[in-house]
Amino acid sequence: MQSFHWLDIVVILVFFIVVFGIAAYYSKKAGKDTSQFFLSGRDMPWYIAGTAMVATTFAADTPLVVISAGLVGTARTDSFQFVFAMVGCIILAVIVVRLPQIGGLAALKARLAPQVLDFLPRVGNVSAGGVTGGALAITAGAGMGAVLILRWFWWRINAWSEISAMIAPLVIYPIARYGFGIQPPITLYPTVLGTTIVWLLVTFATRPAEESKLVEFYRRTHPGGAGWKHIAAIVPEVKEDSGFGRLFLNWALGIVVVYSFLFGIGEMLFGGWLTSLLIPLLGFAAAWMIWRDLKKRGFGPQST
Repeated sequence: MQSFHWLDIVVILVFFIVVFGIAAYYSKKAGKDTSQFFLSGRDMPWYIAGTAMVATTFAADTPLVVISAGLVGTARTDSFQFVFAMVGCIILAVIVVRLPQIGGLAALKARLAPQVLDFLPRVGNVSAGGVTGGALAITAGAGMGAVLILRWFWWRINAWSEISAMIAPLVIYPIARYGFGIQPPITLYPTVLGTTIVWLLVTFATRPAEESKLVEFYRRTHPGGAGWKHIAAIVPEVKEDSGFGRLFLNWALGIVVVYSFLFGIGEMLFGGWLTSLLIPLLGFAAAWMIWRDLKKRGFGPQST
């Protein structure tokens, strides 16, 4: 068994010192009142809130002592872990690519299976040229995706809807794959369809959340839309949100932004200089359209 290098130990120690240092610093502020603890005084910087949302995958790894620092301490800890992990991944990638066994990015690209670099990569294929996995993960995620999104737009969805949507793909996928011989990614179709049917049946077969909780949620978030008409009729004095078409457009443009920069950076790393300059321009254009729309609708820094 290979022992740790001294540098490995230093990195681990620095990581924990920073994490616990953040917890100690913000625990004093969070201990003032419940508003500071749970809501960070409603004054959290947008970049911390956004990074912490992306870094929710680290939640299980966050030391429990950090919870004493409240929302802002936990958010800043998750943000630090995210940046720490991303920087570590980049450094590791550079080290691995420069190994003699790899021979650089050009040699790596030549060794990769063609489907790995496709715009729409084939999932779950095994060949002499390479392997692309993740069929079960993608299929299961797609099966429960609808309920996780629609729960914000339909008052009737409850906890049992989400639980059934998480369990159903684990049952339907093996049946489709091994019982009927359906190959990935075609397994997406029966899994998504079957999961949707299951969680809809469970939704109507179980009781909704307590009406008082739904009304409280509606008063705080006023989601609006046809899916909340039942609750809107109970509290007609609450003005519901509107403009969902423009929000959907911004969501689509956001996807364009993310993938434009992902593919642009990828092209740059593999030597496609012209496309690495052209593709990000599409991302900048989409980002400008989002900014322009949000500015028209009055979104921006709010004074407290």
